[in-house]
Amino acid sequence: GVLVWSKLKGYDWWPGRVVTYMEAGRPPPGPGNHWVKWFGDNKFSQVTYDTVLPFAEFKSNFLVTKMKGLYKKAVLDALEVLKKKLLSKDTETPAEPDEPLSEEEKCDAMVNWALTGFQPQGASGFAPTLEETIFLPPVSSDSDEEEADQTVNGSESTKGRFGKPVKEPNLVQDIKGTCMVFKLIMYVFMLDICLACGDCKVYAQHPLFEGGLCKECKQSFLECTYLFDEDGYQASGGMYCTICGDGQEVFMCDNEGCFRSYCGPCLEMLAGRGTVREIASREKWICYMCSGKGDRLIHRRKDWQSKLHELFLSDREKEYDTPIVYPVVAPEDRKPIRVLALFDGIATGLQALNELGIVSDKYYSAEIDEQAIQVTKVNHGDRITHLGDIKDLTESQIRELGPFDLVIGGSPCQDLSIANPARRGIFEGSGRLFFEFFRLLMHAKPSRTCPSRPFFWLFENVVGMRAEDKKTISRFLQSNPVVVDAKEVSPAHRPRYFWGNLPGMNRPAIPLPGDRLTLQECLEPNCGRKARFTKVQTITTNANSLTQTKKNILPVAVNDDGGQEREDILWCTEMERLFGFPSHYTDVNNMGRTQRQRLLGNAWSVPVVRHLLSPLKDYFKCT
Repeated sequence: GVLVWSKLKGYDWWPGRVVTYMEAGRPPPGPGNHWVKWFGDNKFSQVTYDTVLPFAEFKSNFLVTKMKGLYKKAVLDALEVLKKKLLSKDTETPAEPDEPLSEEEKCDAMVNWALTGFQPQGASGFAPTLEETIFLPPVSSDSDEEEADQTVNGSESTKGRFGKPVKEPNLVQDIKGTCMVFKLIMYVFMLDICLACGDCKVYAQHPLFEGGLCKECKQSFLECTYLFDEDGYQASGGMYCTICGDGQEVFMCDNEGCFRSYCGPCLEMLAGRGTVREIASREKWICYMCSGKGDRLIHRRKDWQSKLHELFLSDREKEYDTPIVYPVVAPEDRKPIRVLALFDGIATGLQALNELGIVSDKYYSAEIDEQAIQVTKVNHGDRITHLGDIKDLTESQIRELGPFDLVIGGSPCQDLSIANPARRGIFEGSGRLFFEFFRLLMHAKPSRTCPSRPFFWLFENVVGMRAEDKKTISRFLQSNPVVVDAKEVSPAHRPRYFWGNLPGMNRPAIPLPGDRLTLQECLEPNCGRKARFTKVQTITTNANSLTQTKKNILPVAVNDDGGQEREDILWCTEMERLFGFPSHYTDVNNMGRTQRQRLLGNAWSVPVVRHLLSPLKDYFKCT
């Protein structure tokens, strides 16, 4: 129950509360570790003693420059908890003013109280109460650690297929397990429980398995389901459990092309005691999603793909007004489209419009990457007018260049993606560039004097972002996003959030005749190259994203002159086809493979953008 400052590697100091493993619903912490519950997002982490500081050291750890968003909420929540604790001890707290303060004034008063040393009681007010000390976890002695070491290294220890001792969850002592067993007995026929934590307050149905999810676990699941790291691995290389979305020690599926993983507590509680030991002893384990086989309370839904899609569609913090549906323009009245493309990259938007046959009057591109600009100049020539840095564009310039019919863009995702441990969120670093898109979108919108003129916009970003960042984007754009995965219309997984007012954005993505849907269709012909996978994982700017599965298998097999089969990476032309671009689209300026992959890794999938923009054929001139 002690309030502390703590941190994880790559993060700033953050307020939290030391909790028992029972309250955390986790196994007992290792030697020299604590379980901490973070203020703000209410998640749990195991931290070492040397990364825990007293909350009384507020002044040296508080970051005034970060006092916004989730950090602000965390600090104020911690101070409110401290205030209530002091009141329960009949200790003096900050004096209440005669006149009510605004929320901002209350915030300033609480922070000033903390910065001045929590006067008048000071650090003495932080001592835990008797009730809190009763539940503090016992400190393990040296003899306990030696006994534990003997148990692990002894003959009775179980070793997995990698020769390492299997860490089974200590579920007998785990209060989470005890509570969940009781709830399972009561609800086993209804499955009206959260599969992730055992809560009876089900907020949504689990999309993959029979059962439910509470509100908190649903949010964790949504954040991690489409999470890919810089190497392109789903769920950050198998860090997150497919059932609960939690980051613990996990078992990864051995099926090629599957990157799902399952944590020990979920396996033991839902599939029965001894499941972890039994899986660890296998040479090869195929997960429940791949095999389709159930085990006790783990049963895959038959319609899991549609349920997963529905879960993302229903993930709406707030219902916004339905976008205006413009009447279809008669063919003889349709005019060429005028486009403002922000963070344009290698002009995926224009490439999609070309494939749709939509005639562009002007295509203005805001991009600062010189190599990307060279690619667009070679492929599209003077059809693109380059505007330079988005931050330098003014309202008067936008008004002068307009009126625009379509505004598209996708700000950099590095500081938004959960896969980046050093992410700074939407209010810091590159995350702030979203507000530049929003600023120019507002300038480009038609005035109220001509509301009937068709005007469309589209914003894209990564699916694996924090719920708070997604909520902020939706609030500014007054729109909820849809998820579109490129795997439906191409040979590569690439799920993305799209906000916009385009007609039918949530309709299923249907491939067109001639679309390449398998990796083999993208490989160079007559070269003896054979695809080892039907579809590949997300290709990013990192070269490691070209390898597949946890075994790091290269996606192509080639027979050499001696008839021996060897692995090979994807060639640049093959990667271009994966993204829907013509062969040699990025083959300019003597760029090497690394530079070309970087440009493609930052690009949109052409078939996906074509799918989203296709309704515009009813509004603008086509060839």
